[in-house]
Amino acid sequence: MPDAAIDDLLRELVTRRRGRSTIPPGREPTWLFHGIYPGRPMDPSSLSRRLRAIGVQPRQARNASLMDVASELPAYVFSRLLGYCQKTADNWNTEAFGFGPDYAADLTRR
Repeated sequence: MPDAAIDDLLRELVTRRRGRSTIPPGREPTWLFHGIYPGRPMDPSSLSRRLRAIGVQPRQARNASLMDVASELPAYVFSRLLGYCQKTADNWNTEAFGFGPDYAADLTRR
């Protein structure tokens, strides 16, 4: 599915939010995919199931996004930004051929 189609689906979702959860008057929901309980997000397995039903592969999309971020950021920033441990961030970074774990040391030597 092209990115433009996903963009259109998300815009439509935002404009016509509906669901079983009740929202107090005057409060906008804080979650794009809100769950059945007020103030709670949708269960990840439910969201994955719905995405697969319309042809979006959530695991592949997630991994592609992480690979893109890892290729643009030093591993330390990646780990702090997304909450991964440093070793995991180093692995993502190495896989993405981005900055290596020694990037900060190389930068200080310049």
